[in-house]
Amino acid sequence: MLKVRSETEQQKLYKSLRKKYSEKSFHGLRYKTFKSYQLSTQIGHLLNSHTKYINISKNRTGDLFEGRFKRKEIDSELYLAQIICYIHRNPIHHRISEEYDLYPYSSYNELISETITLLNKTCVSEIFGTKENYISAHDEFKNLLGEDYLLEK
Repeated sequence: MLKVRSETEQQKLYKSLRKKYSEKSFHGLRYKTFKSYQLSTQIGHLLNSHTKYINISKNRTGDLFEGRFKRKEIDSELYLAQIICYIHRNPIHHRISEEYDLYPYSSYNELISETITLLNKTCVSEIFGTKENYISAHDEFKNLLGEDYLLEK
């Protein structure tokens, strides 16, 4: 799940980065002034960068992802809470892991840990309130789906 920066947020980030780097070393600088990017362009840059990194590090070529990405606007805190639980369910759904906290590449454990991460823990804690509510919401989501929890059999 990604939060797309508003044009104002993008402009603020651009200005702060411009100050930190000399003009010649400012990575990706194509324009002398700020230029806003649409959502699809931002996602495209992210996916292309990730694909290049994986291809170079694994000495491979080609696409990593099939088809186009999907996007849905999250218009309420309830829906956001459901999406967080849904995303954390994916390793269980695909039978990679049996429980939320056993999958090492999930943000599930990071969001309840005390360690400093790049995740927006404040946003998540505002949605769920306490660590106990966060854990119980995931359990409720799992119980709500019942047998559909493991969709791939």
